Amino acid sequence: LATNFMLLWTHPFATLLLLVEATFLAIWQRSELRRTVTWFIAHAALAIPSVVYLLSIQFWPKQQTEAWFQLPSFLQFLGDVFADDVITATYQLRISDTPWAYLGGGTDSLLAALRPAFDIALAALPCIAILWLGVCAYRGGHGRTPATQSHAAPAKNACALLVLWLVLPPMLLYIASLVWRPCVFPRYTLHCSLAAYLLIGGAMGAIRHVHLKTAAACAVCILYAYQAALVHPGPQRTDWQSAARYIQTSGTPNDVVLVQVSIWRDVFAFNMGETEHLTASAETLPVVADLAAFAVERFQPPAELKPNQRNVWVVIATPYFGSGPNEEFERHAASFGLDASLTEFSGIKHLLVYRVTKADSAPTAQPERVADHIPDCVEGYGNLAMAFAEAGEYDMASQALDILLDINPAAARMYGILNDAVRNRRNVADVCAAVRAFRKGQGHRENRQYGFAVAEFRNAVRRAPHYPAAHAELGVVLARLGKHDRASAALRRAIHRNPATKTLYSGLLHALERNTRVPEAVKAVRVLEEGFACKAQGKMQEAIVAFREATELDPGCSGAWHALGSILIDQRDHAAATPVFRHIAAQGGRESLLYSRLAAILEQGGDAATTAEAINTALRGVERLGTGNPEEAARLLEQAVALDPALGFAHFGLAAVRFATGDEEGGAHALRTAIEVDPAAAHLLGPLYHALFTDRNSQAARTQLEQLANLGIVVPYSIAQMVGR
Repeated sequence: LATNFMLLWTHPFATLLLLVEATFLAIWQRSELRRTVTWFIAHAALAIPSVVYLLSIQFWPKQQTEAWFQLPSFLQFLGDVFADDVITATYQLRISDTPWAYLGGGTDSLLAALRPAFDIALAALPCIAILWLGVCAYRGGHGRTPATQSHAAPAKNACALLVLWLVLPPMLLYIASLVWRPCVFPRYTLHCSLAAYLLIGGAMGAIRHVHLKTAAACAVCILYAYQAALVHPGPQRTDWQSAARYIQTSGTPNDVVLVQVSIWRDVFAFNMGETEHLTASAETLPVVADLAAFAVERFQPPAELKPNQRNVWVVIATPYFGSGPNEEFERHAASFGLDASLTEFSGIKHLLVYRVTKADSAPTAQPERVADHIPDCVEGYGNLAMAFAEAGEYDMASQALDILLDINPAAARMYGILNDAVRNRRNVADVCAAVRAFRKGQGHRENRQYGFAVAEFRNAVRRAPHYPAAHAELGVVLARLGKHDRASAALRRAIHRNPATKTLYSGLLHALERNTRVPEAVKAVRVLEEGFACKAQGKMQEAIVAFREATELDPGCSGAWHALGSILIDQRDHAAATPVFRHIAAQGGRESLLYSRLAAILEQGGDAATTAEAINTALRGVERLGTGNPEEAARLLEQAVALDPALGFAHFGLAAVRFATGDEEGGAHALRTAIEVDPAAAHLLGPLYHALFTDRNSQAARTQLEQLANLGIVVPYSIAQMVGR
């Protein structure tokens, strides 16, 4: 019982061993019913934690594993059962390129030619052992004396248990692979080889003649020694060390190495050891080629390579037993105007190391970023930007981030903090660590490992306390876990650090404060994020469906309404956009000030796209004013007024700029214009204007400021300070 307990807590497939034992007891120990039932009850209880753990594992979807996790053929299955140590019968090991080369004189060729005979002999060895033990058990069971027969019974049981251990686990996984999805790998049942070794040892021990027993032992040793010699010299799986040494000795210390697949980047960096090389990763080959083109363009001008010219390397691991070249990567590299010279390192997975340079000829085609690759492109440029930033190459990092944000402006939520840190040259290492923790937290959240997600998001806000997205994600996950007070506090911190996110999380905050429909509000936030991701990839109809679902899940989530209305206008579906913006404007307060004009334009069949552009431009202008850039704010707000002269919010922002720069007359004129051209502005801002400039009533003006604040309209400081003058 103690042994099984330790097995269950150290190996996820130990449950297969318990099934072996249970099958043995059910068939061979039927007579000891009470003992067998007790065993079943105890082990059923013992296995509950392991079963729960196995069921909780978020394994890759089938479509992500079908390229490398395939159903073995029946012959491969038999090899998995009886021939784990036969190198050619398993895809977990490979024959060395030069076995026995050190012998020379044709001996190596002779030994290689004998391989089929040695393979068949070793594969047959467990079967021969089982047959021989069966013969011995039969003879013992029909011995001449009762004592002989009684000694044979335990031997029979031991043999039966070992045969079950050898055959049953791989058979169960093979059947599951047939009826469900591929889930069998030789290493999952490698422990079954122990049963084969015991059977072979028992068979040799059952040989009575000393000389025959010695000969059998020598033959077994020779068979296994032959197979062991086949795998030397290495490497076996992947020759990371040779690839790392090649790059270190063939380039310059600060070369850039791009590795396909993030986990392989980590393995490669480990084998590189302490180095000045910059390493980054991307998951797909088109994005790897894109990143290589970015680096080559900046490292290698059109002139010929110079002695100390920085190099760009690309490292690709092939599928199992695959080899180069990688035609897909070379095709994408050529489309970017790159040459890729290959050096290949053998192994079960070959490593393809490309030195990438600028081609003499023009690109073969105009490269396009496919919508499906946008998320990987954003992540890849983010990886590259962080590698440059941590190496102190801030200009390169900034350029990579510019491309990233151009590909997907919504990625500013995650990478905007890094962009600011790089441009200001402050806290770069901490911010990079925070972004990595944020991404890990998102991965845990997607796998529903919410406890780990909370830990990573907390790590992110610890490394970068001014990271709005990390506070927001922490709040949403805490809400998912039912920790409402902590969730509300985290969301308020996020909104305080980035007021623009208020529309995204207002519905969830209200749900948390009222303790009603919190799960629906959490789901609405997630669906809204999915919609933004679809929009970034150009999947507009899917984005519309997601935004609409978010409004249905949480009607109080103003961000969902804004996103839905904006995309409908972008798609020129004004009929569908009209009720959306009518709903937004009806919320009153800031929403009415911003969107009443747009709702009216839609109902009148006017140029809604221009008004929407004017609103977005005005919002950027107000944001610039808040960051202390009144000149840029004035330019943007004047542009918004030019786009739609009847947009009161733009005039309101322009008034704030005028007051901030000391132009009180211009500010008063802009505020008066706002209430003259826009009925919503007249309703909301008219009383404040009259209190300030018509009645000169400071108390009434303060009252109006309080009322506007209660409606969610934050009056800029430059206007508020006019009270009392």
